[in-house]
Amino acid sequence: MFKELAAVTLVGLLITAGLTPANAATVKQGTACTKTGAKTTAGGTKYVCGINPGTTSKKLVWVTTDCISANSEYLNSVKQLATFTSQVANVQKQLTDSIAASNDLLTLLQQQMAAAETADYVVGRDATGVQQSITGRQAAIDRIKELMVETQAKMAKSQADSDAAAISQTDLLAKKATAQISLTQALADKAAAQSELTKVTVAKSVAVTDKANAVAKKMPASVIDPLTKAIDSLTQAIAQRSSVLKSVTNVADQWKKAVDSYQKTSDLAGSSISQFKTAVGSYARGLDNNQKAIDRITKIPLDFQTKITAAQAQITSLKQKLTDANTTKATLLVSVKSSTTQAKQLMTLTCKAGL
Repeated sequence: MFKELAAVTLVGLLITAGLTPANAATVKQGTACTKTGAKTTAGGTKYVCGINPGTTSKKLVWVTTDCISANSEYLNSVKQLATFTSQVANVQKQLTDSIAASNDLLTLLQQQMAAAETADYVVGRDATGVQQSITGRQAAIDRIKELMVETQAKMAKSQADSDAAAISQTDLLAKKATAQISLTQALADKAAAQSELTKVTVAKSVAVTDKANAVAKKMPASVIDPLTKAIDSLTQAIAQRSSVLKSVTNVADQWKKAVDSYQKTSDLAGSSISQFKTAVGSYARGLDNNQKAIDRITKIPLDFQTKITAAQAQITSLKQKLTDANTTKATLLVSVKSSTTQAKQLMTLTCKAGL
């Protein structure tokens, strides 16, 4: 752009140099004029009445349009230089601020990482459910491991108790089955004894009726005496059958109690098995939670280190960008300043009085 402008200016200078003496004496760059913005042409060169930007004078003089164009280019170049300088300064400030913020973050992460080593950590609950804490990351891990050993022992005992209760329940159910068989037999014996007692009782009732009829009819002793003996014999039989019935009833009652006892004890064993299994499940969940707590606490410094490494990498990257920006600034600043200088030189040459 500046080379093209320089070529135009040189052409203007050549044209100006070709003015006739009469025209040159009439209008030249720097010749006084009276009306701002007035325009004229002399020797093929266009002039405008105004202040010559190439001098410090504030008087109205004729200025070539090439001078005005060169000054416009110069002012634009100065503006571009200011804009470039401002933009570079903003980029540098942003990068510098980002580096400072990243350094602050790095310091904070390092402090948090150090603080995590001596912080309080929840390691479990007491018998009342209140959380128990311990100071120090490694101390917390060690304590949780101790609790896990205790929990594993409790879980093993609960499992053993559950297995023992299961064996006991199996044995009780077997005994109940045997007792049930005996109870069934005793009830059958009781039913048979009851049947025999009923038969004898009925026979005695018949004998008593027959004797009463014989007495009423005044039958001879040969008829009444046998009936009397039969009644006595049946009375004894009833007593014997009653004794047998009582005995087998007692046996049946005992077997019934045995069956009920085995069932009740078996139910208790079943309830114990359920409780033991619930305890085993609870201990297993506790172990899982403890392991997760250990994993979480163990991972804390690793997480911080990952963040610290990322922050350090970001700082390195930002510093490199700042270095690159400074290098680019220096190179471009030289180029922009050179363009501004050239534009000023061209403006000064183009705005020289007498053209």
